[in-house]
Amino acid sequence: MSILEQNRDLFSVLIRECGSQYDQKNTVDVDYADDTCVMAEVQGSELYHVDVQWREDALCAACTCRCADNDFC
Repeated sequence: MSILEQNRDLFSVLIRECGSQYDQKNTVDVDYADDTCVMAEVQGSELYHVDVQWREDALCAACTCRCADNDFC
């Protein structure tokens, strides 16, 4: 199970729906992924950068997309 699947409840329905739409449109380019980290670029109206990873027993997420209100850790 991927890091995103394990922690899906930490992301709002809006964020998950935006991500699913981008994935269905084939606009997600995963730069790197393993059990603790996902880094990707998403082509929407702009090029967005997404970084999700475990750091010291906390999930940290950063995204430059308009759907993401704040980064969190």
